[in-house]
Amino acid sequence: MGTYRDLLIAAKHNNSDAVTELYKRCQPAIKKYSYVNGKLDEDLYQNLVIAFLGVIAKFN
Repeated sequence: MGTYRDLLIAAKHNNSDAVTELYKRCQPAIKKYSYVNGKLDEDLYQNLVIAFLGVIAKFN
C-alpha cells in the first residue's frame, strides 16, 4: 500500500487502513523493544503503541 511517506500522510488524515498498515510494519520493532529482562512487558508495549500513534499525529 505505498511508501512510508504515503502511508504517514494518509494516516495523518485519519485513514484507518493506513494506520493499520503502518502498525503492521512497525509492530515487530515495537514488540522487540517491549522486552525487559527477557520478558514481554505489556505496559511498556502499550506505552510504545501510544507513542507510535502520537508520532503519526505529529508528522508534518
